[in-house]
Amino acid sequence: DFIETMYQTFFGRPSDEGGKAYWMNQMNSGATEEMVLAGFVKSKEFDDLCTNAGIERGLILEDGTPVNAGIYQFVKRHYTCCLQRDGERDGMDYWAKRIATKEVTAIDTAKEFFFSAEFEAKGLNDKQYVERLYETFLGRPFDEEGYAYWNNKMAGGETRKEVLDEFAASEEFQRILQSYGL
Repeated sequence: DFIETMYQTFFGRPSDEGGKAYWMNQMNSGATEEMVLAGFVKSKEFDDLCTNAGIERGLILEDGTPVNAGIYQFVKRHYTCCLQRDGERDGMDYWAKRIATKEVTAIDTAKEFFFSAEFEAKGLNDKQYVERLYETFLGRPFDEEGYAYWNNKMAGGETRKEVLDEFAASEEFQRILQSYGL
């Protein structure tokens, strides 16, 4: 009954023979109801239904704990602002889960995006780097006075990592983190 309810709830249809057999085998092998629920939430079919409905599907951990929607938005912001592309589902889930389980902090995640091979391959100059920091950390374009301030710091020997750390420690970014529930 539980599996049939999952099919009706998540897919709006009765179970198919193969799918029901798969989930029955999972439960008979020790999977909990929370694990099955997480499997339905993370399924391609549910993901496609959400996409077609124009909604962002959430994430649920294997123990049944839902991931704060703000975490998802925070991760999405790093894909769109830092890397300037859409995040793929597996990548979004990966980062959201790591933050939700406290494996990494939001700031650790930001650093991993900014110092990833993908970001480094963009070959941004210092001005472009500062521009991305403003977009990603503060959600706004830089102003000339702000750019001059950061440019002077880097010209004086401050590293990109040190500049990023200062953005991450700013009151403005801390307010943004709070808005995401982080």
